[in-house]
Amino acid sequence: MTELIAKLVSALPERKVRPGFRYDIAGLRAIAVLMVTLCHFGIPGFTGGFIGPDIFFVLSGYLITGILFREFSESKPEEFAPGRISMSNFYLKRVRRIFPAAFFVLLAINVYAHFNLNVLQNEQLKSDSIWTVFFAANITFMHQATDYFAQTLTASPLQHYWSLAVEEQFYLIWPMFFLFAANMRRLMIAGRHFAWTQRLYIFFGLAIAGSAFWLVDEFSRTPSSAYFSTFGRIWELALGGILSLVDVSVVQTRLKRAYLSLRIFALATVILSLVIVTPTNFGHTLFIPALATGFLLVTGAGQQTPDLVNRLLSMRLLTAIGAISYSLYLWHWPLVVFGKPLGYFQSFPEKVLGVFVAIAFATVSYWLIEKPALKLPLPQLKRFKERTAMRPHVQQSALRTGSIALTLVAVLTFLLYPMSNTQVQDWTPPASAGQFAPNPTDTSAAGNGGAGQASQSEKTWQALVAKSLTLAGLPKDLSPSITDVSAIAKTGGFGACVGKRFDAKTFSQVCESQPIATTGTHTAVVLGDSHARMLWPAIIGALDPQKWHVILLAMPGCPVPVLAPNHLNSQNGQCAAHREQTLKYVERIKPELTILSDGVDSTPKAGDYLQAYLPVMARVTAASKYVVLAENSPSFPNLINCLDAQNSLAQCQPKQYKVDPLRAVQRQIVTRYQLGYWNLSQALCAPSNNAVLCPAVIGKTPTSADGAHLIPAISQEIAPFLARILDTQGIPDVIAPLN
Repeated sequence: MTELIAKLVSALPERKVRPGFRYDIAGLRAIAVLMVTLCHFGIPGFTGGFIGPDIFFVLSGYLITGILFREFSESKPEEFAPGRISMSNFYLKRVRRIFPAAFFVLLAINVYAHFNLNVLQNEQLKSDSIWTVFFAANITFMHQATDYFAQTLTASPLQHYWSLAVEEQFYLIWPMFFLFAANMRRLMIAGRHFAWTQRLYIFFGLAIAGSAFWLVDEFSRTPSSAYFSTFGRIWELALGGILSLVDVSVVQTRLKRAYLSLRIFALATVILSLVIVTPTNFGHTLFIPALATGFLLVTGAGQQTPDLVNRLLSMRLLTAIGAISYSLYLWHWPLVVFGKPLGYFQSFPEKVLGVFVAIAFATVSYWLIEKPALKLPLPQLKRFKERTAMRPHVQQSALRTGSIALTLVAVLTFLLYPMSNTQVQDWTPPASAGQFAPNPTDTSAAGNGGAGQASQSEKTWQALVAKSLTLAGLPKDLSPSITDVSAIAKTGGFGACVGKRFDAKTFSQVCESQPIATTGTHTAVVLGDSHARMLWPAIIGALDPQKWHVILLAMPGCPVPVLAPNHLNSQNGQCAAHREQTLKYVERIKPELTILSDGVDSTPKAGDYLQAYLPVMARVTAASKYVVLAENSPSFPNLINCLDAQNSLAQCQPKQYKVDPLRAVQRQIVTRYQLGYWNLSQALCAPSNNAVLCPAVIGKTPTSADGAHLIPAISQEIAPFLARILDTQGIPDVIAPLN
């Protein structure tokens, strides 16, 4: 084995040592960026390539902390004397390194979008761009990821800036944190003082432990949120930081003969992490590539004669890609996002070609933007450095830097985890109501009419729906406007919740409509996921606000049926707890009316749906006098995707309504438990050529921004249809229809 390794080492060329430069780190950069690039282009075998940014985080923490460590140690006249770091020097160098390429690519993306994307997509991009400019992209994408309304949005061409935002937030806080720990000379534990390097180990270790716990905890509840969270990623940057303090000679002495074998194993582990780490387990497995990368960093330092691993990582092809890794990371994702809708990068050869195109873009960007920018002079550095060096006790005291760091963390916490809840804006209930009585045994959309005569307001609305099937373009007086529709696509049109919160942990969407009257009132509860939340305007518009106390308990991504997690693309880890809490609440207050609505983002077998519904329905029907099930809403054209640059609806053809497995099971449930049933297609779709079609726009109002959820204005309009359903069930104090 030893002879084989020796032959392999001799076969690989040895790079000439450059003082202050490590070829192996450039090689690790190349591996990281190739992983994520090949993953995003859809190259087989690289689905786990999303771990690339995690490798970058460890590298960044290692390099940045090393820079801070060297400057701080050089400034100390003695062990227990205060040290300093030139903050201006540090931040200006980061600006020079990161800003030029990042903002150029951002500009290029917006210019392309202006001429090639539709208005809705440009509005979405405009919002994302503002967050990106301030290096807070991860915050907006985290909020979009945790909101079920955002799941059908087009992937933002700026989404990859999330990792850049995490790094910039780290750069902003870490030097302050470093100085606070290093200069806190009064720290004592059990009567013992600690040297400044020991204090760094203690504080960095605490940061790693706290952040790792945060990631695991948040992943168990909301994986999509955990992925973008700064607090769930700090441990990787801090891991690199603490490893930059390690004495390499001590590691070499202790490992002895196992040194090279462990390094080979670590490199193999980084590569194998492509299949070890998956979207469903990353909260518990990211430590594998992170620790392996950290081990390679520590053990690869100070090698006078490069070993096999260093020679592999120092190959010219890898180091060349490592040099352009930043530009490649910036350019590859917009190429994927813009190219695939145009029909590019579909076959394997096209995907490979796409990777080379991205490398070509990155190479040009590196030589024309990145490299020249690094040579730009920073004339103010000397003056700032002298002023800072003269007054280290004023500029960089532990108290001051600690306070600044704590303030920045508090601001970041507020941005990442705002305390506001979610509820619809105030709604003015319409004066008319009505709907056909349901016939759940009929599987056609049109067949769900029956007892009861539609009111004139319903007939007028249905005629408008039918007329809207032939719209060729967006009405000029579209209401809400395109800008508002873009905002609704991200938030669902919901603002701050004015109702009380029963349990902030499990009831994420709790809203109330309090009755005006003080006597003779009724209570209604609305259960479900985001599809229940989108019907809130219709529900409070159908029930008399004088008499009804309506409570909405909805959690996006958590449907009514007790489905196994593998049937939920939302991966919302709180669904089981939320469902149990809401059912217990219903059983306790025994509402007069319970309305159920959900839309499952997967397609289990009908039998699985039925079995998942039964335990919930048994409890709900036992606790409620009346129960109404609102059918899963129809699908609509996705305006964000289908509009062209001229706002034509040519690619936004009406979607055909079909009875899918969920709707079929919902009708069986209605029959079994004798429930009220609301078929939304009666209000939102119209017959055409032996099919039932659902348009993108009804009159002057867009139906849905994302193709799945009604915008609030449409929900409000269809309140009369729900009112008739409630009226035919004998439910009191429903707003009477105008016939």
